[in-house]
Amino acid sequence: MVLLFISSLALSVAAQRQYISLDGQWEFVRVKSLDEPPPAQGWQPIQVPRTVFGYNYERAWFRRKFFASETWRHYRLILHFGGVKYNSRVFVNGKQVGGCFNGYDAFELDITDAVRFGAENE
Repeated sequence: MVLLFISSLALSVAAQRQYISLDGQWEFVRVKSLDEPPPAQGWQPIQVPRTVFGYNYERAWFRRKFFASETWRHYRLILHFGGVKYNSRVFVNGKQVGGCFNGYDAFELDITDAVRFGAENE
């Protein structure tokens, strides 16, 4: 499960978050190492959530595009992952925004500073 929370600290806790699911159609590409940037070619469609199976700790990049409304500019955008196996690195528009080093634990990252408002983001 991948969710985008649009959050305002000025609102009450009950009304604080708007949830947008980013589950669904993504793209992925298997790689030998995550130390290199994602390749330009070889991407395949994949439904998220999903597990990529393989041998010797399969490594893969995943990507998805989303539109960030201009009306979100004064809010914090929090990306929530229901779990990612082992060692994730999360980028928004080419900027590393964090990651999680653990197996299948849920985690959240504030991606506000990397988002382009009124535009498509990856």
